Amino acid sequence: RGEAEDDIESGLVEGLKRWAHTVYGEELAAARRKTRETKAKVDNELLGGDPEALRRSTLNSLVPLKKKSIVSHGAGSEDVQVRHIKSISKRARVAAERLDADFGGLLSEHAKREAFTLLVDHLTVDVMGLVSAFQLRGEGPGAFKEGSEEAALLKLHLKNNQLREVLVAAAPGISLAGLAAATAPLLGAWVDNSRRTILRWLAASVAQEKWEPAGGEDSQGYSVSLVDIFSSLEAAAQTFSRLKMGAVASVRALFLSMLSEVVQEYIHAMQAIASMEEDLRAAKAAKARGG
Repeated sequence: RGEAEDDIESGLVEGLKRWAHTVYGEELAAARRKTRETKAKVDNELLGGDPEALRRSTLNSLVPLKKKSIVSHGAGSEDVQVRHIKSISKRARVAAERLDADFGGLLSEHAKREAFTLLVDHLTVDVMGLVSAFQLRGEGPGAFKEGSEEAALLKLHLKNNQLREVLVAAAPGISLAGLAAATAPLLGAWVDNSRRTILRWLAASVAQEKWEPAGGEDSQGYSVSLVDIFSSLEAAAQTFSRLKMGAVASVRALFLSMLSEVVQEYIHAMQAIASMEEDLRAAKAAKARGG
């Protein structure tokens, strides 16, 4: 390849990298501006337009009034929130799709990989900041339930996975391991939370078990506790699959370990109950012989 072609390639790469930087910066600025405008409107309505009260509220924080949101320390901006990065991830996916559809045939794979890698690097830094803040804060009441910060982070994870799929198709060979690993601590926390929840359900279900077939045509005569536990595990597996949590090997291993632990715990509970019943039968038989 000639020197002129190399110069053209280099110019394309630099131009696309500036495009990626601009897309991320402008989208982040727009998302943060929207949050400030929304908060100002709410403050004005709640505080009755009192200038001093509005000034104190503005200085107090730029986060929603109901609860403080997780902030990202990755980009050095204290008011970057989950909603901002989720919006950026979605818009970055759309921008990448359009760029590939309109100019993909004219751009080299190298040029596209360079631009998309820069876009992903920006996103990864902010996602890592948000997840780190989550780890420092710890799980709050109602963790991972709809409306929680954890649920918002899981939705961000899903948006990032959708972006990754687009980028892999548009720029084969691009490295996205960092973005996939950025949410691994969050996914691990979700697995641990699911394990604790299902084990609580298991204990409650076994304690109330009457050893009668569960109702319904699909029960096939299984006990209520057996149906409850495996239905819970199935629901967890469906969520794991739907949110595409298996991109990181450590998270996959943790989830499989959780499934195994719950099943083993149920088996142990059944063995303990069977042993108690055997002891009771033995005691009754001994009493009958003695009588």
